[in-house]
Amino acid sequence: MTIDDSLQTTTSIDQAELERRVAHIYATEYADGDEEGLSLNPQQHIKYLYGGLGQLPSGFISLDASRTWICYWVTHRCRPALLGGPVPQAPDRDSIIAFIASCQHPEGGFGGGPYQLAHLAPTYAATVCLQLACVPPPARAAVVDRPKLLSFLLRMCVPAEQGGGMTMHEAGGEVDVRGCYCALAACEMLLLDKSAVADACGMVDYICRCQSHEGGIGGEPWNEAHGGYTFCGLAAAALLGKAHALDLDRLLRWAVRCQGQVEGGFMGRTNKLVDGCYSFWQGGVFPLLVALLKEQQGAAALEGLPLLYDAAALQLWLLKCCQMPRGGLRDKPGKPADYYHTCYCLSGLSCSQHYSGIVLGGAQVRDGSMGVHRTMHGMLCVSAAWQHAFPVPMQHTFPVPMPSDMPFKTASIFCRISWSGQTPCATWLPRSWRRRRSTLRELPANCEWCQQCWRPGPAVLHSDALLLPSESAVLVVYS
Repeated sequence: MTIDDSLQTTTSIDQAELERRVAHIYATEYADGDEEGLSLNPQQHIKYLYGGLGQLPSGFISLDASRTWICYWVTHRCRPALLGGPVPQAPDRDSIIAFIASCQHPEGGFGGGPYQLAHLAPTYAATVCLQLACVPPPARAAVVDRPKLLSFLLRMCVPAEQGGGMTMHEAGGEVDVRGCYCALAACEMLLLDKSAVADACGMVDYICRCQSHEGGIGGEPWNEAHGGYTFCGLAAAALLGKAHALDLDRLLRWAVRCQGQVEGGFMGRTNKLVDGCYSFWQGGVFPLLVALLKEQQGAAALEGLPLLYDAAALQLWLLKCCQMPRGGLRDKPGKPADYYHTCYCLSGLSCSQHYSGIVLGGAQVRDGSMGVHRTMHGMLCVSAAWQHAFPVPMQHTFPVPMPSDMPFKTASIFCRISWSGQTPCATWLPRSWRRRRSTLRELPANCEWCQQCWRPGPAVLHSDALLLPSESAVLVVYS
């Protein structure tokens, strides 16, 4: 959600520049809606990620306290839902396990590297890394001292009468929502007592107090809502079965408004720039919310529920603006790839595909409960110009070609109307429309559309032409 209040700031200038850059990418590389160029390049990303294991260049010295995280970011791609594939042969799985074991603190928990202070964040990373390395539970128990880890987690608890929550490490660590999620996720993976940890710090009440007036969750009470903390807070509450203690309606409204209107990606905070990593931190909130709604109302009550965000636009952002040709994914155009963003961009892409059933550039998945529909005989589309690109007449007439080689009985008209300061989905912006604003184009037969974006009217069909309101996008579906 970006609010244009006409006050020029560094952020607003950067936002305008990012929109121009992204618009140029979409106009030149996806102008004709060709999904051939939207494929993920798994082999290039795997090659890039393998460079994060073993001896790292001297430039990584600033990440010395994040070495367990680097292991996690790299091995995370081994999940079948992401890139799949085995752990590399060198360094092999045993080397990764030995390194993680060397980061374990004598008093419980894990540090960011060997001989470092135990910290909740690398404890989470190390625990997940052991799972990703396919370490079976008996061997995992041999690596992790579970009683000492539970003792460490309980020591990190801040009593409710002192404010609640969890401190990230001993000796003056910060107290924020990350600690709650990291601790509970480690408990879940290692079969430790989640309730004991949550009760010791008044966790549910603490997370609820971190929910801001915007609807999202901040790092601490009274902080502004933030995508990363929102995911951590909601996921922690869900692990305890207490997510309904939060105001989920307000949380959903805030999360939906964080999707960029032009870019399609998510921003982490109101009036901030879109960032590839929030495709997971923000995008991962929606499957959790749907699961919670199913739990509360039953699956039957959610039949026909539209997608809660524009999944196609998010995937377009990730594949066209975040994916680097030589491997790795990045924050946004103009930034270099790094292991952190590669991990969470891939996670966000996978999450979006599984949640929505939409796979840009790949096989489509039908999921009736999510309101995703397939056109059976292809479709034709014309999209409106962006409001700030050039003036749009109050009304405009377009020819509607009736394809002779495509058997159909009806031509259904769907129209998406833009509102002030916002634009139709960037997925449907062909180059011909930007140049002449006068043609319809045929899309591939497997293109997807969803009820959330397109709805009947108010386009009017006059014989073989459409009379369109200004700032609108129209979809003609032949069936």
